[in-house]
Parts: sequence; structure tokens; C-alpha cells
Amino acid sequence: MITIKDIADAAGVSATTVSNVIHGYSGRVSKETAQRIQEIIEQSGYIPNLSARSLVSRTSHVIALINHNNVTSPTDVIVDSFDFLAISLFEASMREAGYYMMLRTCHSPKELRTFLQNWNVDGLFITGMIEEDFQEMLESLGKPVVLIDSHVKSDILSTVGQDDFQGAYLAAQHLIDHGHRKIGYATPPRETSSVALARYQGFRAALADAGIEFDERILFRCDTASIQSCLDTATDVYRAVSEGMTGLCVAVDQLAIALISGLRSHGLKLPEQLSMVGFGDLQQCILTQPKLTSIHSDMALKADLSVEYMKSLLNGSRTEAVHTLLPVSLVERESVLHI
Repeated sequence: MITIKDIADAAGVSATTVSNVIHGYSGRVSKETAQRIQEIIEQSGYIPNLSARSLVSRTSHVIALINHNNVTSPTDVIVDSFDFLAISLFEASMREAGYYMMLRTCHSPKELRTFLQNWNVDGLFITGMIEEDFQEMLESLGKPVVLIDSHVKSDILSTVGQDDFQGAYLAAQHLIDHGHRKIGYATPPRETSSVALARYQGFRAALADAGIEFDERILFRCDTASIQSCLDTATDVYRAVSEGMTGLCVAVDQLAIALISGLRSHGLKLPEQLSMVGFGDLQQCILTQPKLTSIHSDMALKADLSVEYMKSLLNGSRTEAVHTLLPVSLVERESVLHI
């Protein structure tokens, strides 16, 4: 097995110099020497002992991505393609930055404390809704924390997300501009989520600005992790269409895609009988019939910014929390008809 001493002998330097390069202290070594050592490491197939590195540097180079979710079955951990895409982008961005990602689902502050007692992680990304007690616990950790897609107000916790209010406003405005007046709203049942609330408020604001009174009877809540819940919601939407609803804003694309499938099984024609706008601009939007008009935000940029904020918190170049809302835009396809 290749050792640090073997690499040092091959490079003609001391073991300490090799250790400095491996541990990221290349500023103590000339650029040419560091490059020569890195080439020898790659050619030899040397694999650093991460446990030893952690003991020496007191850092693990592991960042935990915590999915704040209430898991009731193994299939609840990652329930849709949006989660898969987000996790893939974050893993790629962290890997490029030289960090390893650990994925964990935690529903309560107690679960997170237990996790942190057993694993040495340098920082935390948190996705999902954050209640007040969870926020207070995160603020007391003393570790860098970046919240993803959360509108939590904090002087300690940084946040990166998109302008959910504006996105839902644009979605409703698009339907209004195409002549629709009786417009429903479909959402996962997370009324207390800051993201869900911002989107619902944006939808209601667009209607109010157009002088349209919202009918609470066409507010649809659906568990996107349950196929049966989506089918039941599609039946409710179909019934509302028969009573005059012509447009539907859907808070997340995965729900919109499920509803399109369910409505087609009822024989409903889109967009002739119902126009629809989603949120998220998933790749699957171009595979639906009709292709789904949706609200787009740059998820790759969100991942890159989150990792950059994390790195700046870890190296001490940033000490104050930063809050970033990325702009959104509407991607028009085939699912909205002018009436």
C-alpha cells in the first residue's frame, strides 16, 4: 500500500511537505512542488486516510445535506424528480469544491442533534420547511448553516432560494392575460411552509390585482408522495372544470404532471378544456401532452451559490448571514389556451 513516505521519496521532499499538500495547506509549498506531488499521488493511486485527516485538521470535509421531512415510509426520503435533480446538482457542486456530501432526513431538532453527535460534519445544508423550534436549534449549533428554498428570517442562518411570490404571480398573470377568470390553485398540503405560503400569496396577489375574487372551493391540496392522492385531486379538478373553472396554477411541477395524467384518464382535453401552469420547469415538462408551461429558476446556480456561501462561512471570509432570492421567469409551452 502506498504511504506518504513513499510519495515523499518519489518527489524528493519531506513527508511533512506531502502532508501539507494532502491537507490543503499548499500555500506552504511552492506551486511547482505541489503540482509534482499531486501528479505522483494521482499516478500512484494513493488514497488519503480521511479519519486521520479529520484528526489532524479537525475538519472532515463532509457537508451534510439535511432533508427536513417527516418520513413515514422508505419511499418518503426522495419523493420526486425535483429532489433527485437538486441532490445531484448539490453533490456535483460540493465535489468540485473538494467536499463530500452526506444525505440525511431529519424531522425534528432531536433527530438532528442525535445525528450531529454521531457524525463530524463541517456544515449543514437544510432543505424543506423550518419551524420556529427547528430554526432556534440551528442557530445554536455554532456550525455554518445554509437553508435551501426557505424564507426564514435570521441573522445567523444564510438562505438561498428563488422568488416564489413572483413566480406564482407570473403563473397566474399568464392565465389572466389569456382570458381566464375562474382559476384554481393546486398545492401540496404544506400550508405552514414558507415557500408554499409565498407561492400561494403570489397567486392570490395576481388575482387581486386583476380584480378577480378567488373561490376557495377551487383550492386543491394533494399529497404528491401518494399516487392515489393525485388521482383523487384530478377527480376534484375535473369536477371543478365541469362547473366552469378554465385555468389552474399548480405549485409544483410534479403535481402538475400527475394531474395531467389523471385528467386525461377522465377524458378531459388540455388546454382546450383546462389551461395549466406549473412551477419548477422540470425536464419532464417537455414530455407531457400538452407540454407544460412552467416557472423556471436556475437550480444549478442555486447549488453553486449555496456551496460558495458555505465555503466562505467555513474559511471565515464571511461572518454574517446572506439571503439570496434568484429571479424566476415563465417558460411558455403548450398548456395554456387563449379564451
